[in-house]
Amino acid sequence: SVMFLAPIGIIYDRWGGRVCGTVGAAIVVAGLLMVCGSVWGATRGLDASTSSLFMIGVLACDFGSYLSSMAFMSLVWHFPGRQAFVISLSNASYQVASFLPLGLQAIMKAFDVVLSDVLLGFSSIVFLSALAIWRLTPDQKAFYAQAKEVLGMPLPKPPKKLELCKMVKKSWEILTLYKADHTASLLTLSIAFCFPGFYASLTAAYGKELFGTEEDGNRLADLYAATTGIVGGALAPFSGTLADIFGLKAFVGVLTFLQFVGLCTAGVPSWAAQMACATVLVLFNSLFMLFVARYFLQYAPPNRFGTVQGLYFLICMLFSMFPSAGGLSAVAMLPDGVNAYRIPMLSFGVIGTLALFAYCLYFSRNPPPEVPPLLADDEKQLANNF
Repeated sequence: SVMFLAPIGIIYDRWGGRVCGTVGAAIVVAGLLMVCGSVWGATRGLDASTSSLFMIGVLACDFGSYLSSMAFMSLVWHFPGRQAFVISLSNASYQVASFLPLGLQAIMKAFDVVLSDVLLGFSSIVFLSALAIWRLTPDQKAFYAQAKEVLGMPLPKPPKKLELCKMVKKSWEILTLYKADHTASLLTLSIAFCFPGFYASLTAAYGKELFGTEEDGNRLADLYAATTGIVGGALAPFSGTLADIFGLKAFVGVLTFLQFVGLCTAGVPSWAAQMACATVLVLFNSLFMLFVARYFLQYAPPNRFGTVQGLYFLICMLFSMFPSAGGLSAVAMLPDGVNAYRIPMLSFGVIGTLALFAYCLYFSRNPPPEVPPLLADDEKQLANNF
């Protein structure tokens, strides 16, 4: 899903958060209607004709929800002292949505209705939210005016045309302005993401081996899913507030601490330990996304923020794929049992914690710039305005 952030960033830079939010919600509506049609067809014996709609609908909902969440980024300069909090609300809304299946199931049971009817009703609510987003979200012009006021510097205008290659090329040039900083953060986050990603993808299988029964494995998976909604809704916004107060330096320290606690508890066959592990790793994932977004407010000018962030996320996820694939291969090669999961998992945790600690030291000695840097082309554009 994070891979969607690359094209979404391009869309955001071209049309702004208001359009992203509204169009994203509309795509979610279309996706829900596709899933609804697939479910409706399955209940009437037409699944051979409508089954393909299900996967397309799910992908549309996933893409649309990420696109719609970019509406929050239109508000970051309207709340200059609360930027991390605003971004955390975007992440929290996505995590709280993990409770949606439970809510739909409760409605089906309470009112004795089928899934297709519930999805149809929910799509109507999302449609109304699209109208609300268009009404309430600042447009691109207001976003740039507010960013200019807060940063206290003239800003280049947003791109007038959707030039994919040019936008990606210029975003890459932004990344190369601070090569050492971005290389350090990219390698650190790529490594650190492997541990929580490995745990999240194998909770059921790991729980079965750790506690001994398939029922325990399902229980651990359910625990992780519930923790995602609770932590995302409660702790992530609170952590965003702390990030606003104490800054990015303390933020990196918190990420290191969370990874260390996860490392200390992941291998313990205790439900209390697994609850603690799930909590800190879910919070780590949320703060991971928040850190990158807040980080690039310092390094990317508003006219290139979306594409730069999306390109960075894409590279980060591609880098993390290789060690993650190695971890899965280790599970297959090691003898059956809990250590087949625990050894690669704890290895990721040790390496991730050490990498984050080293990055803490680097970041404390190499703070980000006070204002985002501009490319020579952007400075030339500004000069032509005078």
